[in-house]
Amino acid sequence: MTKYCFIVASFLFIFSNLQSQDQIGLRTGINAGILGGQLNPASIASSKLTWDLNIISGGAHLRNNYAFLENTSLMKLGFKRPEFVLKEDVIDEPATNRQVVDFYDDGKIYNAKTNGFIQALSGFIKLKKVTLGISLRDRFYFNGSDVSSNLGYYAYQRLPLDSIINLTPANIAGMQWTDINIHLAMLLNSNRSTNTFIGITPKLLTSRFGGYAKIDNGPQISKQENNGIQVENGRLEMGINSGENRSAFGFGLDIGIVIQSKNEGTQNFTFGASILDLGGVNFTKESRKVIIDYQQGALILQDTSISFYDYDAQFNAIEDAADSNHTESQERFFLKTPTALSLQFDLQISEKWFINALLIQGISLGPNQVKRSNIFAISPRFESGLITFQMPISVADYKNLQVGLAGRIGPLSFGTEQINSTLFKQKRLDSADFYVSLSLNNLLFSKKNKDVQCWN
Repeated sequence: MTKYCFIVASFLFIFSNLQSQDQIGLRTGINAGILGGQLNPASIASSKLTWDLNIISGGAHLRNNYAFLENTSLMKLGFKRPEFVLKEDVIDEPATNRQVVDFYDDGKIYNAKTNGFIQALSGFIKLKKVTLGISLRDRFYFNGSDVSSNLGYYAYQRLPLDSIINLTPANIAGMQWTDINIHLAMLLNSNRSTNTFIGITPKLLTSRFGGYAKIDNGPQISKQENNGIQVENGRLEMGINSGENRSAFGFGLDIGIVIQSKNEGTQNFTFGASILDLGGVNFTKESRKVIIDYQQGALILQDTSISFYDYDAQFNAIEDAADSNHTESQERFFLKTPTALSLQFDLQISEKWFINALLIQGISLGPNQVKRSNIFAISPRFESGLITFQMPISVADYKNLQVGLAGRIGPLSFGTEQINSTLFKQKRLDSADFYVSLSLNNLLFSKKNKDVQCWN
């Protein structure tokens, strides 16, 4: 396999094991607390909780259309802890401790949007006129879009030497970062029928790894001898940080508004709107950016034994193969965070039954941006005292239907947005999802915790 040609496809597979879809089961409901505040900053003020302490939370999601695991499920993998082997390397029936990895060969364009998070010791408290909170969250996002099907594992292997591949314009970006969030929310207005709350969450961002690649103008590549490739008639821009030290910093912002009805019992509703993850990270130290513009002539890359993770050596090899007339090199770049618009609506339909609607629509701010999945979800929810159950029915990127199940028993919340692939064996496992949280709040210690109303 040619290393340079498959760097894009490798990103899609390597990073596709951490995609989360905003953990609907954690961020909606009466006990959402500080996690709900990350969906709408105003919700911590409109919440029925007077204080909330998140001890630890985490979530991960897997979905891609590049590779898959044969005959398994997420739960089975968790117990099995297998050795992963490629399908083409299996000459007989795999041993029980092996898990076969294979690749799609259906001619489709490759796309991936992935993310995951871990959060600990976060919370909020309501004061007389303002609600204050703090949260510390480690996050990872990756997106790859419109990657040519000709870069498929089997498709590329079948091509003869000197075969020309017309690549489509594509964007890839990935970043790990930690955000330190200060949550501020308050009551803005109150009238006979509704209360209106506003909230803002400024963020300090720090990162030790980030990178992006942008393919413009539909370049052509062709296979060469000795596992080389030739690139011509196109423009490639790449930036990456070595990840050795946490040396990149930036700022971010969430803003939101919540309108909450004053109805008693059924027909009580909450509506919210928010803008999430405005901002970005500036990579300056231990960072490389290269722009290669080959509208005329050709760039020939030969496969070497350079490690996939030795970014400096990879960039040096690209620059050595190019020339100064076609190459621009810099030691800094900027990556934007996954900005999105979020709309939430929660309706109480009986004493203990609610229904929640959620829309998260990504906002594109250019190619140097990590992006999140677009989500539309409807979630029926049952709440009674210390017990909550809900069934999120969601559509990711308006084409992938998912049915999930989430619950809370006392301080423990858990769930999945893909029941089928998480619990049951799949012939081709290319998606799975889970999340879990441990938190405390005033309702857990209240004798009146049965008086549960809307999520905020």
